[in-house]
Amino acid sequence: MKRWVAGILAIAISGCVGVSKTRYSESDVEGTTKRFEKYVGEMHVLPSVDLQVAPLNGKSTTLMVFPIPIYESEQEPPADRFSVFVYIVSKRAGLTIAPQGFVYLSPSGAAFEPVSMIGPFECRSSQPRPAPKNSPLPAVVLVQGQCQTMLVTYKTQAPDPAQRFRFVLGALQSGQEEIELPIFQFAESTRRESVMIP
Repeated sequence: MKRWVAGILAIAISGCVGVSKTRYSESDVEGTTKRFEKYVGEMHVLPSVDLQVAPLNGKSTTLMVFPIPIYESEQEPPADRFSVFVYIVSKRAGLTIAPQGFVYLSPSGAAFEPVSMIGPFECRSSQPRPAPKNSPLPAVVLVQGQCQTMLVTYKTQAPDPAQRFRFVLGALQSGQEEIELPIFQFAESTRRESVMIP
């Protein structure tokens, strides 16, 4: 009933209504729970940090059903670049992480190291992003209690969401102590949304 009401209101207000379906890669980390972080979404809860890796490989199809049927198919990503957002919240002081060790393991098992990175910057920040850094990437000092974002890029084609792949983020460093981070595994998930265009 609510969907019908929303549809009628959308037609009355915007005059153009449709449905969008997005296929994307959802992360799974064995043995962790998740929590919600504003501006990020779900994050995996670990003892020293909370983490999320969000690949930019989603593919959407859109069907406009009123007033004129229009279908927009999936677009292929660039052939030589694959980027991911890495979100991290440190729970203790004195931690560093080495983005050069963020290794992408493709569906075929090939390993790729990053070629560039933008960040870190605050997840909530509306300021312009910092300039990209090329590899080798410097270590990042984590700020306790702050959500930090890194946009990391690899020189390879993005996997299709239907393919399974992994990310290895290496280890946190705290003085002489190394804290190994778990492997992120990815599988396909989908979401559907109503589309309203004025």
